[in-house]
Amino acid sequence: MRTLHINGMTPPALAIAIALNEKGLAFSITQIDWRETPAAFARFSDSPEIAATLEGEFPILVDGMTAVSDSYFVLEYLDDAYPTPRLRPSDAYGQWQLQALARFFGERALPAISTLGVAQVFGGGAAVKALFENATALTSERRDAWLAAAEPTSENAIEESRRKLGLLFDRLDAMLVGGQPWLLGQDYSLSDIAAFALVHPFLDGSLDAEGLAIGEALRLWHERVLARPAVQAALTLAKPAFLPGPEHARWG
Repeated sequence: MRTLHINGMTPPALAIAIALNEKGLAFSITQIDWRETPAAFARFSDSPEIAATLEGEFPILVDGMTAVSDSYFVLEYLDDAYPTPRLRPSDAYGQWQLQALARFFGERALPAISTLGVAQVFGGGAAVKALFENATALTSERRDAWLAAAEPTSENAIEESRRKLGLLFDRLDAMLVGGQPWLLGQDYSLSDIAAFALVHPFLDGSLDAEGLAIGEALRLWHERVLARPAVQAALTLAKPAFLPGPEHARWG
């Protein structure tokens, strides 16, 4: 049996839930309140890979005896472990495109969306310090991210995150303006799943895009992804959540 452990339906958790549905795989959801994160994460500390996870602590997918984390790597794990339907290109250039987008999503887009989401809707407040400052199960970077979420987000961080969000909107729209239905061409892929989870909060009103332009090609693509049964099913599983995520890349 597969279990997806989540701190609410964050964008990374949504991407994994969509992929599981696209593969037709049965799974259950374990909801973990953000206040219980250190103790819950400690249960996976026997895995050095999970202990050093970059995105945060959750989502973590447990597939039988295997536990995997970091959402994009989980998507690739699912496509390798359950190759039907195939969600990655078979050609070398398509594979390169997939990896280039994954790096952009992970290093620029997700940190920005986590920052904006925490600033707009996270209600951690003073309770965070007592819960996370001595959370030895977490890396120092993860503890710092949670502690920072207890304080008002700086204007510089908001401005930088909005800049990166604009880059995401522009890049996706540019990939679609030629009329292709999906980001990598004619075939729906992991890139579409990962990108949808990032931009959907700004198109359904969960987060405020604050005047950033969202191109028509991107809006139409979003409607196509949203219409997929696997996506609809994932969106019913839990309410959207926005929590501290990976730190911003030092380069870009």
